[in-house]
Amino acid sequence: MAKFTANAYHPREKEFIPMDELIETTRFNELTTAMKVPLYQQHIDEDQRTYYDKSKWSSIICQGQEVNSVGPNYDLIQHQDAFIQVIDTLNKAGINMQGRVNDYGKVAWMDMVFENLKIQDPSGSDINLGYSVRSGYAYHGLNLIPYAVRNICSNGCIFNQTPKLQGLMDPINVSHVGDAARRLVIKMQGLLQDTIKVKGVFLEIFNRANGEFFRFSSEKELELTIASYGISEKQSREMLKRGTIDLDNCSRYELYNCLTEYATWASLSPGLYESIQGAAERCLNEKYESTIGRIEQIAQVA
Repeated sequence: MAKFTANAYHPREKEFIPMDELIETTRFNELTTAMKVPLYQQHIDEDQRTYYDKSKWSSIICQGQEVNSVGPNYDLIQHQDAFIQVIDTLNKAGINMQGRVNDYGKVAWMDMVFENLKIQDPSGSDINLGYSVRSGYAYHGLNLIPYAVRNICSNGCIFNQTPKLQGLMDPINVSHVGDAARRLVIKMQGLLQDTIKVKGVFLEIFNRANGEFFRFSSEKELELTIASYGISEKQSREMLKRGTIDLDNCSRYELYNCLTEYATWASLSPGLYESIQGAAERCLNEKYESTIGRIEQIAQVA
């Protein structure tokens, strides 16, 4: 049986390259495909003979397994075609992009950053902004999630539930059914018109995180604090082994980068990657007083 969440056969790609180069790579042109297979209903007639009628439903088969059952209006779009649809749409809008693609079988991701959406983090490192595009055969549609990546280390973070970005750079869901490209253009217009506001919001988020500092009485207290954002203690221990954090003077930005560094560079399944990214976003958005209360509560058991 295929293990869809394993990434050993498709390791996560780290580097971004221009889109015109990306679409020519072997990785892009050999993205996993699926097929739509008709389903049949079994019947038994009055003479006890079995016969089959073609159902209005079809089955989506990927890597030898059924991953979805779909109705007659479902238009199966392969990962590669879905990504090309997004790239072509943004190219027509005059957006210069770089991207990277990773294939996990029934799902594939294309992270893309826009050349006109770039800021500097508090340390002076460039941060590129864009969207992480998710194509999946197990659900109906394309998901585009706001995305930021630091150039210096290629650490990326998705922003799925950041209140300050609402109305400016929202997640976009585009159904496979119908004219997806047309609807994508409409949904992207707001972002293209508000690039200055979007940059300002990200700068506010990162500058605040860099200006808030916390003190931890022990490595264990730090480990439990990171785990409390929704990951396991084992994962928290593993990520803390990858770098050094000053327990007496740790910024929120350091906590956030600890999580995103682990998500980007560790060998994680897609589901675990999403979980770590969610923890990083929660850490970044949390109010200062709430984080202090979280640490004080954990100190009682650490």
